[in-house]
Amino acid sequence: MRAGHRETKSAVGINNIREGPIKSNRKLELHKIPGTEGLGDEASPADADRINVVYRRLPILAIEEQGRLADIAIIRATAAKSKSHSNGVDMITVNIKKIGPILRRTVSDWREFITSPIFPSSLAISLLYLTVLSFDGTMISWLRSHQFSDAFVAGMRGVCVVTGLMGTVAMPWMERRIGVNLTSFHDRFEVVTLLPVLLSFFVGAAKEGQRSSPWNAAMLFTGMALSRIGLWAFDLCQTKEIQITLQDHPRRNSIMALQYSLQNLLDMTKYVLTIVLSQPRQFKWAALVSYISVGLGAISYLAYSRKERGHLVHLDWTERLIRKKN
Repeated sequence: MRAGHRETKSAVGINNIREGPIKSNRKLELHKIPGTEGLGDEASPADADRINVVYRRLPILAIEEQGRLADIAIIRATAAKSKSHSNGVDMITVNIKKIGPILRRTVSDWREFITSPIFPSSLAISLLYLTVLSFDGTMISWLRSHQFSDAFVAGMRGVCVVTGLMGTVAMPWMERRIGVNLTSFHDRFEVVTLLPVLLSFFVGAAKEGQRSSPWNAAMLFTGMALSRIGLWAFDLCQTKEIQITLQDHPRRNSIMALQYSLQNLLDMTKYVLTIVLSQPRQFKWAALVSYISVGLGAISYLAYSRKERGHLVHLDWTERLIRKKN
């Protein structure tokens, strides 16, 4: 499974909100909350009450909404002016003025995201999306071209789901013992476990239209299954880290959205890669690019971890280990 298709991510910060009744005698006015227009007739009283609670308990929502409304006001003002212009050149000018404020805000958000301390961590998880070494349509097409049956492929996908769930269970257990930052070593675990997968495309690989030898298939599917443990665990760790880091940040919603945009961008790059390397015999080069991307993600997270902790290896652990050997 790809990392983007999991729904196991935890939420931080929202737990501080209580869903108790609002002590007010005023009638519920859901339509006055920005962004909820049209929900008044469809939302149940309980849903409307929760929306009111969240909106009133988180003032940051109102602050971000003011910026959005300011952009909308500018767009509407320029749109009103455009009605009085009939010349094509004037219309182009008006359209440029429409997108100008939005582009400036977008560029500002990206600049803030790239310069934020959490960016290397976000880049690390995003680089994991540029990979064909997972059971998506690209990998399945290659497996079918090498005579692996549908039942066998489905069974291997099931095994990968089970190992991924093992990573999901292991993550909170390890976090309680060594902390979320150290638990994120699973990205390096994925680099190690994907190495035999990469080698299976270059060592003893079958020709197009032929099935791989048993030992070659064992390298491929065992490495894929084990890598899911690291992938799912690291995904959870990184999500929790960014939520904790941005908990009090005034633009946390924008930065979180930009991380997802970066993930989608690299995921789309993967499809461009497979369009260029579209033949089954070229799939090994796509696998090589994918492994390099995973390795770069691990390096990016190492840089983030060293900056946050000040070191990569506990020297006291190393000293104790050396004394024990002596």
